[in-house]
Amino acid sequence: MKRKVVTLMIIFFSLIISSSVFADGYLVTSDLMPKDVTIRYNESGTPSCIKGTNLSSHLDDDPQFCLLKQKGLYRDMVYQFLQSWHKLLKVDDPCRDFEITGDKIDELGFKHVKLQQVLNGIAIWGRSLSVHLNENNQVYLLQGNYEPTLKNVDIIPKLSAQETAEVAISEAPDDKGGWRAEEKKLFILMAGPRNPRLVYRITLVRGLTHRKYYFVDARDGKILHKLSGTPSGDSLSLPR
Repeated sequence: MKRKVVTLMIIFFSLIISSSVFADGYLVTSDLMPKDVTIRYNESGTPSCIKGTNLSSHLDDDPQFCLLKQKGLYRDMVYQFLQSWHKLLKVDDPCRDFEITGDKIDELGFKHVKLQQVLNGIAIWGRSLSVHLNENNQVYLLQGNYEPTLKNVDIIPKLSAQETAEVAISEAPDDKGGWRAEEKKLFILMAGPRNPRLVYRITLVRGLTHRKYYFVDARDGKILHKLSGTPSGDSLSLPR
C-alpha cells in the first residue's frame, strides 16, 4: 500500500512539473499563462513567434521583476522573462545561451531587444531571438529562429584559422586571383537538423567590389556553406 502511495505521489508531482514554466524562485503553472497567447513553431520545435497582450503577466507580483520594471532595466527584464519561459522555449539557461546584441526604444516608448544564440560564447550562425516590450514594460511579442539548447558539441577546433583560410582561398574563383582572408571567426553552423558543426567563417576579399564568405569545418576542413557579398554588406552585418 505504501509503495502505491509513493508511486502516485511521484506521478502527481511529475505532472505538475511537466505542465509548468520555471520563474526565479517559484513555479508558474500553465493555467496562469495569459489567455490570449498565440504560439507558432519552427521546424526545430522551438517557438518562432509568441504573441499576447502581456506575456510577462505571471511575473507582475515577482519582487525582482517589479524592481527591474520600476528602474526601467528592460534588458534584465528580458532575461528574467526568458528564464520564466525556458521550459516552453526549450532552452536550459537563457542567460548562458543568449547574448544581447542590440536594443532600441522607439518613438512610442516600445523596447526591442535582439539576442544572439551562443554555445560556450560561440555564436550559432543565423540563430537569434527578438523580445519586444510595450510602453508599460510588458512583454507582448517574442520572435526568432533558434535551436533547443545544444549539448555534447565538440567546440575544440582541430585546424587553425589560417589552415581553413587557405582552404577557402583554394576554392575561390581564380579567374583573376588576388583573394585574401580579411576575417577568420569561429561559429557554430547547423549543417542539418540537430547537426551542429564548429566552423570558421572566412571572409575573402578581392579589390573593392568582391567579397565571399566560406564556412569551413574546423575539424576536417570541408566547406559546408558559402555566400557572396559586397563591401556595402560587410561580414558583421550578415545574419549571425
